[in-house]
Amino acid sequence: MRLVDADALKANCDIKLGNDTIGRRQYVMFHEIDDAPTIDAVEVIRCKNCYHAEDDITHMFCVYFGNKVYGDDYCSNAVERREDGEA
Repeated sequence: MRLVDADALKANCDIKLGNDTIGRRQYVMFHEIDDAPTIDAVEVIRCKNCYHAEDDITHMFCVYFGNKVYGDDYCSNAVERREDGEA
């Protein structure tokens, strides 16, 4: 499973199929997209992008918890995204 932006998908289909000619297939497709279940997801900040993670010689270190972390890790306390250029 993957998350998609359904509104962007419909807009892209409008461009490719022609906005002024909504045929039966396009109508059914848009109806199915609108009726699809919505996933209640939250964006996570991975440790490699977290303000509290610092690069060490061999690994990353979380100064918030005081332990070793990996770049793809994440936690519920990663509330501050690292600004561009910070290391």
